[in-house]
Amino acid sequence: MSSKRKSLCIDEKVLLIRAIETGGKISDVSKRFGFSTSTVATIWKNKEKILQAKVEGKCSKKIKKPKYADLDQVMLSWYHEQSQKNIPISGPLIKLKAESLAEELGLTSFKASEGWLGKFKQRHHINYGKIGGEALFF
Repeated sequence: MSSKRKSLCIDEKVLLIRAIETGGKISDVSKRFGFSTSTVATIWKNKEKILQAKVEGKCSKKIKKPKYADLDQVMLSWYHEQSQKNIPISGPLIKLKAESLAEELGLTSFKASEGWLGKFKQRHHINYGKIGGEALFF
């Protein structure tokens, strides 16, 4: 009988960690939650990263940093500046700006692909579309 892999989100991993912290053995916790002992042991081993991700408000299943973390932060700052000014932002504009900033940062191997754009938007919960409110009148 084969079982399908199940990916746990940060909240579920924190529940496992809390169960162990309250005195439960890894083997008991794994049986109670229905996971292998090695899975629970790995979560316990990475508890600092998982708890830090929880504090930072991450809700993804994996704790993975972007390959170009410096560019990611600069792009996020730029995005927020443009949003504050109610400047319309599109995918091609973000990609163009990312390419130019990558060049300034000396990241010659960076390519602002559709995949990069999608992951950037997902990482930072970016959902651009129509601008509402006062921006419509200017």
